Amino acid sequence: MAVNPCTGQVYVAEWYGDNLLTYDPNAHSWSTVDIGNASLWDLVIDPTGSTLYVTDRSNDQVHVFDVSGGATPSATPEASIAVGDDPWGIDITPDGATVVVACEDDASVHFIDTATAASVGSLALDDTADPRDVDISADGTIAYIPNGAVTGDDGVYAVDISLQTIAATITLGPATQANAVAVKPQPVFCDVP
Repeated sequence: MAVNPCTGQVYVAEWYGDNLLTYDPNAHSWSTVDIGNASLWDLVIDPTGSTLYVTDRSNDQVHVFDVSGGATPSATPEASIAVGDDPWGIDITPDGATVVVACEDDASVHFIDTATAASVGSLALDDTADPRDVDISADGTIAYIPNGAVTGDDGVYAVDISLQTIAATITLGPATQANAVAVKPQPVFCDVP
């Protein structure tokens, strides 16, 4: 689920389903859009509150929806961007320029240029990694990605977004199985309701 920082609307991806739900806090009402043949998982809104990015595990894509002005997502995405196998986690840099996606089944990280709605690179993690979440630092330089369950010590990758490389691995110890991560909230570029 994600809250639009500009309108207060709440967007929810139907887990393993193909419905996007929108809650309007002013009208206290829900609307549902069926995008068809999908397995939605996670979503993120850009800092201006105008674009919604949703991971689709069934089609190994990130769908892009226009939600400017508080619009409900349409049944047809503006774009669908191919990423790795089984995309789970997703986040966006504070400037809204780059979306980072963690793909569980092929242990990869993908980078999307939001201006062109195109993939601009990928990073292979350890073969035994099981990445399921992404959270980006407030300065937009590092993506933190838990490695799930790797052989040896589990932990969190610190990925340099501009270089698309692993800058460091934060070790948590054996059998920790880190699946989610959160860092300091990022700025928004609108009046918060």
